[in-house]
Amino acid sequence: MILPDDTPESPTKSRAGPPSEAVDEDFIAPPPAYPGNGNGLSRHYDVESQAGPSSEPLLQPQHHVEQVEPAPQRFFKALGIAVLIWLVGKKGAIPRVLPVPQDGTVELCVPASSLTEGGHIGQTASFQLPLSADLLYIFGRGALSRGSITFTATTSHSIPRNKAQVNITPIYESSALLSMVNFCHFERVPGEIGVGILTPKHVSVEGVLEFAIDVQFPVIPGGGLLQVKAFETDLPMFSHHVKRLEKKVRFESISLFSRNMPIQSDYLSADEANIVTSNAKLSGTYHASRGLFLKTSNADISTEVTLYHDNSAPAYTNLTFLNSNGAIDSQVNLRSTSMAATGGSYDVLAHTANAHLDLRMPIQAVGSTLALDARTSNAPATVHLSPAYEGTCLAETTLAAAEVECNPNSRDPAGLGRTRVCALPRQSAQRVEGWASWDMLGKHHGLGEVSVVTSNTPARLYL
Repeated sequence: MILPDDTPESPTKSRAGPPSEAVDEDFIAPPPAYPGNGNGLSRHYDVESQAGPSSEPLLQPQHHVEQVEPAPQRFFKALGIAVLIWLVGKKGAIPRVLPVPQDGTVELCVPASSLTEGGHIGQTASFQLPLSADLLYIFGRGALSRGSITFTATTSHSIPRNKAQVNITPIYESSALLSMVNFCHFERVPGEIGVGILTPKHVSVEGVLEFAIDVQFPVIPGGGLLQVKAFETDLPMFSHHVKRLEKKVRFESISLFSRNMPIQSDYLSADEANIVTSNAKLSGTYHASRGLFLKTSNADISTEVTLYHDNSAPAYTNLTFLNSNGAIDSQVNLRSTSMAATGGSYDVLAHTANAHLDLRMPIQAVGSTLALDARTSNAPATVHLSPAYEGTCLAETTLAAAEVECNPNSRDPAGLGRTRVCALPRQSAQRVEGWASWDMLGKHHGLGEVSVVTSNTPARLYL
């Protein structure tokens, strides 16, 4: 049923959760890089200095005359200095990178040069990390730190049930590059255990060197779910690929950080997840019960997200998409974990610029609250909501049309035979405001708040 324009104006609702208006559109500063360590295993090199002999000047009886060296002696001295300069400046003479004190306690370091084989793929260095740790982490440091990382679940009996295994395999053209690299096992602070790939800041040796990292989690026999407290990566120039960990591994917290390389998830489940890259695509399937943060730039975000919330939880479940010069094209499902599968509170923010925004929300728990701020510029913005949505709505743009469409024949998601009620009392060519409810009097229309905003192109909202 569509109510006439004289329907009373809906009350203003304050949006719960963090204020979306203050979100910084610039790319956030990346998480602090995990430093690399030197306790106990740092090496000390003694530098010897030598002094050459000095010569006494000759004094003539009446005139002060400097002694002139014979030409052959001057020639060989100059030649020796030139050779010394050449040796000091010779390319490739860079020692293997060692940990620094900020890295914490060094449990083990494996020189990458010890993994060379006849071909261009080296042997694998393996590290086992305790799943009882408060935090597991992997970081890369230096100009040669690049490659790929995958997360998998394995039934291999070689991995204890209480350990995660990190395998690092170098792929190289020149063994001279490997001679500069260390793989180290650290305990940064008590309870935080990880692995670092240490490479020099600057290199003059040319050639290809990459590292393939495989993080393996043990599968619990009988179909149990492995719970990991926290996992973090700080791996610029590494692509990330989370394989299907569905019903096998779940994280309380996970943070994946890259730069200039894509991040893809076949299935990732966590209470809280932060997924950040730049200049590369961010894609895949994500499930979160407290919060999910997805960010890139100059490339698309293409995801399927499921958020979970229980009415007993005090805070909203938050979802943030941040992009610039790249599209946001995602499906978002809002599910309740209550016994009746109803209710819940969700706060969704999706911001980009100079690229289209397309959000689809086909599933929303009955009686739940949704706060959505969808915004772009110079490109179309389109949002499709579930019929279960109840609350206020806004579509706004400049130099183009703003549209809000409501289907009065939508089926009642609660199965109570109610009639869909929509009202759009304030309409102009570039701005449409109103509300939607499953109550004839519209008394429930304050449950949610949705806005879809762009510029110079259409803004469309489908209820």
